[in-house]
Amino acid sequence: MLYIGPTKILMNKKHILLAIIVAFLSACQPSKIIEFDVTATGLSDGVFSVKDQGQQTVFGENIKDGKCTVKKQLDEQGFYNLDVVKDGALPHTPFEVYLEPGKYTVTVDAHKLFKYPKIESSSKKQQEFSNYYAIYDDIVGNVRAQTTELNKKLEESGKKLPENEYRSLVAKLEATQEKARNAEFTVLEQFVKKYPESELAAHLMAKQNYTDFPEKYLKLFNTLNATAKNSEEGKEISKKLALTVSLSPGKKAPAIEGKFFDGKSFAAVKAGKKLFLIDFWRSVNQFSRTNHDDIKTVYEMLKDRGFEVISVSMDKKQLWWATAVKDDKLPWPQISDLKGNDSPNAANWNITTIPTYYLVDKDWNIYMKDISLGSIKLEATQYLEKH
Repeated sequence: MLYIGPTKILMNKKHILLAIIVAFLSACQPSKIIEFDVTATGLSDGVFSVKDQGQQTVFGENIKDGKCTVKKQLDEQGFYNLDVVKDGALPHTPFEVYLEPGKYTVTVDAHKLFKYPKIESSSKKQQEFSNYYAIYDDIVGNVRAQTTELNKKLEESGKKLPENEYRSLVAKLEATQEKARNAEFTVLEQFVKKYPESELAAHLMAKQNYTDFPEKYLKLFNTLNATAKNSEEGKEISKKLALTVSLSPGKKAPAIEGKFFDGKSFAAVKAGKKLFLIDFWRSVNQFSRTNHDDIKTVYEMLKDRGFEVISVSMDKKQLWWATAVKDDKLPWPQISDLKGNDSPNAANWNITTIPTYYLVDKDWNIYMKDISLGSIKLEATQYLEKH
């Protein structure tokens, strides 16, 4: 008869206890498995995909007989882009979703793949996304579909059309895009009213062109809850809106940092002038320098009526700046702090593209911001006729 001593029995008990603890801890660990059950009735040649914010595919599967399933580990919960596509369908923007472990039942209309899918999930954030896009489809969906159709028509036959038909098509596209852009605010406004505690509100606002309508977006932003406001996106929106509102027409224009090329004082440059074109440019930017030829025409026409140009160089190298000024024979005041994109001028005037133009009145108040080159002559002339 085999004898097992007490030490051996104790060790076996320890092993059993350890195994129980490991099993218990494993059972307590949250699952990282995500499952997609996709239905696209009538679609036999489609592809279901999910990409991360870097556009890398993390999940993908062919759709056969209107169905596909995916069950895999989700390494990190968060925002992703989900899509269902098929050859020959109208192109559309992928749909943003919030993914966390669990089951997602996705239903798409095979004939309207541009519409946000019906997504059922236990994820609260995804439920809010779905609610947002339900409102979006009611208000913006049809306009977006028209935009997509017009874009496709331009790509396929735009160059073959007579000039007048081509321009008409472009004008129609621009009008439709503007209509959709304005409607996006209405969607967000309705969503915030319906879900005032939503943590996604700032994220959804960040996806819109909120700086184009800063005052009404700031008013809406101020109604968001503390969680949305204090998110990283919320803080960024708050900062940008405050800056954009401060640069609205009628507001005091920021000071311009730097020294004038010819050593003049700012007071001397402003003396006796009624309207200033503030020209943010860079010597290596060809558009900046080509546009100066058009600005010269306006300058010569209006300089005796109180019109002045102040070119603010965003260069870092003195030689490059000086050479461009001399080579282009620029007759108006030139100023720079030679700090390039790190210049306070870039931040204070919200310069994100070069060139950028502002019109500023004699009291150094903003008259027009981010004005196009083609509008300078008309706007400056009309202002000087009234002043």
